[in-house]
Amino acid sequence: MITCIGFLLVIAWVFPAFLIACIPLFAVFVLFVMCFRAGIRSLKRSENISRSPLFDHITTTIEGLACIHSYGQSARFLEALKQRLDANSGAVFMFQSAMRWLAVWLDLLVVIITSIVAFFIVVLTGTLSPADAGMALAFAVQMSGIFQFAVRTQTELEAKMTSVERVAYYSENIQPEGDWETRKGVDVPKEWPQNGQIDFQSVKYALRKFIIS
Repeated sequence: MITCIGFLLVIAWVFPAFLIACIPLFAVFVLFVMCFRAGIRSLKRSENISRSPLFDHITTTIEGLACIHSYGQSARFLEALKQRLDANSGAVFMFQSAMRWLAVWLDLLVVIITSIVAFFIVVLTGTLSPADAGMALAFAVQMSGIFQFAVRTQTELEAKMTSVERVAYYSENIQPEGDWETRKGVDVPKEWPQNGQIDFQSVKYALRKFIIS
């Protein structure tokens, strides 16, 4: 980003009137980045949320592979894997598409800057040193890759910090479960279990705080 600022200062030194054109461009850039940052954080958060059930399902399937084959539940687990994989792939696709969208608009902004510099070169022909004009145009063209890389890196870093945000939330707001205790003196029939079904009776669970089902 410092390199891009240096390029703009050199262009402004060659064409002082370029600073006037930079004012609306800077306003558009700030508005664009502010709108984009909120969306990219939400998309990255959705990707992280959809990834957790996928990894959990894969881990559970690997650990219980023998039981799954024994009870003939391979098709059900495969269908559940497809659903979780589709949900995560959709979130990843939306995030990557948003990053490509950002790259297109950043390139468009650099094209506008390059066009302004080229316009000044044509208008001021004969009053401007060819070396200065060439230097300003070269810097404007080089801004494309550098400017896009700088903004995308900063945006991706901020988006990936949502993972830290989730870890902090779970560590500070989620109450740990109680210690595992087994009741003593309970006689279990020798033929138990007879099938792979588990019945829950008088069980309450909470998906979120203060929401109990």
